[in-house]
Amino acid sequence: MIDSPRLILRPVSKKDAGDLFEVYSDTEMMQNRDLFPLKTMEEARNLADFFIRGMKEKTMLRWGMELKENGVLIGTCGFTSFSEQDKRASIEFDMIGKPKGRSLMRETILVLLNFIFTNTDINRVEALVESQDMKAPELLKKIGFKKEGDLREYKMRRGKLTDMILWSMLRSDFPL
Repeated sequence: MIDSPRLILRPVSKKDAGDLFEVYSDTEMMQNRDLFPLKTMEEARNLADFFIRGMKEKTMLRWGMELKENGVLIGTCGFTSFSEQDKRASIEFDMIGKPKGRSLMRETILVLLNFIFTNTDINRVEALVESQDMKAPELLKKIGFKKEGDLREYKMRRGKLTDMILWSMLRSDFPL
């Protein structure tokens, strides 16, 4: 578990399926994601199992983002695509909700960066953002990520190749 001022980042459990359904069935939030919005609770249970298995097998570190004020899971965040040899990981985050969304996401990303740079020898954290996403780049830039370049037709999204933008944060960029 990781504690932040307004959130508890904790492993996802099977009991989170209902909250995961609320997050991942939101069509607006899902428009720039690999997955289609969830349509059934069975899909939400499968997603919970995927996150649980990834943590257990150490193929990803994906936490649920639980609001301290009410215990509701409002998203997931963490790291994927680890390369121990290259000391690199990719950061990912999904969150539902508008009013506090950007400040909560900023808080979450800063806590995650502090965790990875303090507890591992990872030197580089990457974020891939769909070229049509206007909000994430602004947030990443404010946090201190550097835009490295456009990746043309880089990732298959909903059956078509999509341009992505690569952002990175190095350990030396982050004020520990």
